[in-house]
Amino acid sequence: MAPTLSALLCLGLCLSWRIWAQKHTLPRPTLRAEPGLVIPHGQPVSLWYKGPPGAVWYDLLKEDYYHMRRSAAGREAEFPISPVTAYTAGSYQCFYQIQSSRSEASKPLVQTVTDPASQDYTVGNLLRLSLAGLLLFLLWVLLAEAWQSDRSLSRSLSRSRKP
Repeated sequence: MAPTLSALLCLGLCLSWRIWAQKHTLPRPTLRAEPGLVIPHGQPVSLWYKGPPGAVWYDLLKEDYYHMRRSAAGREAEFPISPVTAYTAGSYQCFYQIQSSRSEASKPLVQTVTDPASQDYTVGNLLRLSLAGLLLFLLWVLLAEAWQSDRSLSRSLSRSRKP
């Protein structure tokens, strides 16, 4: 009877711990980017995490492979990223730790980096097309001139051969 009682006691402790852990899950932290989510290449950005008082560590995770850790000096932690590049663009999430418990992940924050060379080429393309059209027109005028002069030369030669 003692092994059965020990097994039941152990099972009861395990279940009560699991129920306690589920009731005491830590709330999600919030994550924001300053100055915003779309940043020009080479400019700085700061990711700010906010959690409850008592957080010991804030962890930053980028798409499951990039990890940074900061000690918490208060309810917020800053992760500066300077300068932003194509490598730093992506989806970020944060966690915090209180004692031995880790919070749920924050909602994903998607950071986009714009290419400085990406711009509107409409005006430049219109100028190039206009120049190409002008050159084509000039070539057509020269061709018409050559055809007309060849025709005139042929007429004058044919008149000079007549007796």
